[in-house]
Amino acid sequence: MDRDRQKWRDILHRLLDVTMFLAPQNLPFRGHREDMLSISKGNFLELVELLSNYDPVLKEHLLEVKHAIPSQTSGRRVSSYLSPNIQNEFICLLGNNVKGKILADIKKAKYFGIIFDSTPDISHTDQMSEVIRYVHIEGDSVEVRESFLGFFPIAGKTANELTKDILSNVESDGLDINFCPSQGYDNAATMAGIHGGVQKKIKEIYPKVLFVPCANHSLNLCGVHSFGTDPLCVTFFGTVEKLY
Repeated sequence: MDRDRQKWRDILHRLLDVTMFLAPQNLPFRGHREDMLSISKGNFLELVELLSNYDPVLKEHLLEVKHAIPSQTSGRRVSSYLSPNIQNEFICLLGNNVKGKILADIKKAKYFGIIFDSTPDISHTDQMSEVIRYVHIEGDSVEVRESFLGFFPIAGKTANELTKDILSNVESDGLDINFCPSQGYDNAATMAGIHGGVQKKIKEIYPKVLFVPCANHSLNLCGVHSFGTDPLCVTFFGTVEKLY
């Protein structure tokens, strides 16, 4: 049992190293066809196979998996830890660990600012991005950091629904909104409206949370209005919008 336990620890250690190489490089994990007999199995499996040429642990593991393929068709399940589900689990575990360390730094700083913005993904599904701004102090080094914590789906597009989503997400991260002196969004009326926008609704609950409009979005609006005075630009961007 001890040998078996150590064997799987060694295998998982190597698979995690492969994951930690591909993820920071923004390289895709999966291939079009991922069975062990495929010519191109994707970066994850191909990298595992490359390392197996120099690593006896992975070599032995891959040989066992390949020899077990015929038995899988008969219903016998063989653990390989190479499936897409396992790859996603590796990514989630590593991502949660990184997020936990970022949240620990934010809580150590105590005070923080929130920056939220919604954007549609490739399937035109709206999702909210969460960025936290805080001061990180280490020794004599003082640094203002903006850390991206992730995306989360939004329930609706009204100010009330967005406010609820933002506050519940901050709370689920274990952050106290009472220590948040600033909030930043784009200049959309739903987010920045002075009467019924998200910033106003959060300020009604927590009066100390000041609103600072995003300078990049303000600059973008200047570009939009300036382009709107030129018929050629209006036609061009109108065509792009219709294509989208």
